[in-house]
Amino acid sequence: QVWSLDWKTGVPYHDWTGQTDYSDRVYIAPAGQMTYTPLFGPQYQNFNLHSLPFFSYILDSVMDCTESSDVEDRVNQCGGMGESTPVPFATYFDPKPIAQDVQAMMAHPVFPNNNGTAITGFIFGAISWRAVLQQAMPTFVKDIYCVITSADGSFTYHIDDGYPHLRGEGDLHDPHYDKYRRSRVINTQTTATQGVTYEMSFYPCSKFMAEYKTTLPVMAAVGLVLVFVFCSIIFLAYDVLMKREFGRKQAVLDTKRRFV
Repeated sequence: QVWSLDWKTGVPYHDWTGQTDYSDRVYIAPAGQMTYTPLFGPQYQNFNLHSLPFFSYILDSVMDCTESSDVEDRVNQCGGMGESTPVPFATYFDPKPIAQDVQAMMAHPVFPNNNGTAITGFIFGAISWRAVLQQAMPTFVKDIYCVITSADGSFTYHIDDGYPHLRGEGDLHDPHYDKYRRSRVINTQTTATQGVTYEMSFYPCSKFMAEYKTTLPVMAAVGLVLVFVFCSIIFLAYDVLMKREFGRKQAVLDTKRRFV
């Protein structure tokens, strides 16, 4: 049996109509074969993806693309990427789960071998921002905040020892380090959707700054100056002693000349 989830209450129900408040289309898209993860387990088997807003948006966009007369290569052009959503999802038994990751949903149409226009299903997936950051950050990186922002909102990861921890929704970095901000823009524009533009902003924190904010350069500079001062003193002392020795020898030579 296909089941859906009331996004507002988290109550599951049997779905035989395919109707949803988030789409004008009427169809059922149950999850079939899938790779289970700790955040998306076997309990979602036969779950109607069309019943949730962040799924229905991208699925409808892909279907609109396949039905468009302006698209020539529907197989390669009609994939899409939607907004990101926290996981795991709310359920009736756990209406307010603790978010462990934020994932951006992706969908690609499936066509029969002899028909490139009649869509029969979807290949569905997700981009885990935690996995992206973990692959991008070396393990020695300490105490960095990454704020990922789109038109739908923002969420924050705290990266410590190369591992990103989701802090929550919103921009939660320390404003004290705003001047050190570094940003990159990711554009997911495709034929199927209008595209979702993500901006990844990185901010350092106290432990990260402590790794690079040190008095060692000052101490090295002072030590170098002291070496120059010491060498200068030695040179001056040598010069004074040599002049004194030269003067003594000159006096002895002058004395000898007087008696010759």
